[in-house]
Amino acid sequence: WKVDGSTVSSQTGTTYTLSNVTGPKTVTVKFKPGVFDLAGGPNAWKRLKEEVEKTEGAHTITISGEIMATNDQGNNGKITIRRDLIIKSSGSSASLNASNLSGIFDVNNKLTLENITLKNGKETGNRTGAGAYVTSTLIMKGSSAITNCSAHKGGGVYVNNGTLIMQDSSAISSCTAAGKGSGVYVSGTFKMSGSALVDQNNDVYLESGKSIDVTGTLTNTPAARITPDSYTDGRVLATGAAE
Repeated sequence: WKVDGSTVSSQTGTTYTLSNVTGPKTVTVKFKPGVFDLAGGPNAWKRLKEEVEKTEGAHTITISGEIMATNDQGNNGKITIRRDLIIKSSGSSASLNASNLSGIFDVNNKLTLENITLKNGKETGNRTGAGAYVTSTLIMKGSSAITNCSAHKGGGVYVNNGTLIMQDSSAISSCTAAGKGSGVYVSGTFKMSGSALVDQNNDVYLESGKSIDVTGTLTNTPAARITPDSYTDGRVLATGAAE
């Protein structure tokens, strides 16, 4: 809310009352965009990419069914997160299928996935992070999963000075890396809690000085298979109140 061009301090609600009005006033209000609904079908990947890569737009994208990349022009390619965003299933589950044509997300702004599966992301050559390349924050909630993704490093997720948070029953499985970190490559911060799982067929590679921050009791045994950069005495692999 603004009155005569000046922002009304601490006023973010949907109503505002003017008082002591003795003359003309100019009142302006900016509404936050709401929810963008997207279902599968022709050019669904293109429509998702166009919406996600806007710097302003809906704060939440809901997806029903499967959004699949194809060889059709514009209907493929890695998707860059350009604003803080929630992508969630409109039902119990939904998926993004990159069809091995590219990686799936460049997380340059905060992204929350809720009950969404990312699958069949592929990065060729020395490229990293086929499910997600994270320089900001990626939160995996509910039953969100990353599966069947491949890259040189960080087949599922490459955390590059950003933060990956896995909670609830989120999972990373069946991903591969020609180099290190088939599941997750950690060059930033990695937090786990609850029933979060990096499948034993995958691993979490920890660069020097990096560890997993266990923010809540983990219910899977094991919850992750760790590959540290070195196996030296005193090497810390996990920290946190629920270590």
